[in-house]
Amino acid sequence: MPVEKRMTHQERSDLSDKLMLAAAVELILEKGTEKTTLKDVGEKAGYSRGLAGYRFGSKAGLFTFVLHALSEYWLRDLQEATRGKTGFDAISAATLKYAEMFERNSDNIKAFYILWFDAISVHDEVKKVIVNIHQRRQKDLTQWILDDASLSHCHDNASKFSAQYNTSLNGIAYQALLMPEDVSGLRILHEDLIQSMKVTLQLTA
Repeated sequence: MPVEKRMTHQERSDLSDKLMLAAAVELILEKGTEKTTLKDVGEKAGYSRGLAGYRFGSKAGLFTFVLHALSEYWLRDLQEATRGKTGFDAISAATLKYAEMFERNSDNIKAFYILWFDAISVHDEVKKVIVNIHQRRQKDLTQWILDDASLSHCHDNASKFSAQYNTSLNGIAYQALLMPEDVSGLRILHEDLIQSMKVTLQLTA
């Protein structure tokens, strides 16, 4: 009879993170951030009611974990989609990847943006995480423009274009929360954003 291999401490920790993340996402979608509790997350993940409290310390700690975990997961996808690309090509590839995220794993991305928009009024710790994610996204976009010699006429205003793009992207995410069933409409909005950025970059010439 084969001997079952025991998990290492790191493997157990990784598994609990995965289960806690899935439980938190489900509860955020079901109950909202206000009614999601650490106790419920621990129990839904299959652990004791006190484990999530021990693991995260507070709801702000839990929500910070969720935001970090989901943003890092998508960052890898975005890096793969934009590898070797600059300028408009990178912007287009990233935008289509965002559209794909909504289509492929809508629960995760909905939970992410529920936390994103709720953090405007609560949890300074969570708000700091969102500001950092927002700034990183804007920095990447600015760098794509600066790295493209064909967009040299845009370099002085690269940060302004990045802010405009981020504002539009967040608006699409808000639309997704309001009308989650309109998946095809969200794809169109992302494609329209690509065309809008193309026109914006060209009109500066």
